[in-house]
Amino acid sequence: MNQTQHQRWSKIRSGGFFKYVALNSISIVLGIFLVRLVVHAFSSEQIPFEEFLSAQLMNLGITALVLPFVFWGLWLYQESKYKKVVERSRVK
Repeated sequence: MNQTQHQRWSKIRSGGFFKYVALNSISIVLGIFLVRLVVHAFSSEQIPFEEFLSAQLMNLGITALVLPFVFWGLWLYQESKYKKVVERSRVK
């Protein structure tokens, strides 16, 4: 972990675990939904919006359940790298 990564992670971790997981998960789910909505709006298929929405809710629901675990794993990974750097700086 270089100095800029270390500083960035220090700022992120000061916000807390819940904020990190929640904001990242919500932003990814909303991003996926908006991209799919734009694709649906410009597609040549004439699927009613209610049918499109019901199909998307199931997919996005599963995604919203899985993403917090993904970001939890990323949090743990980044924390381990951060702690190694902190320990190395204490030893010197």
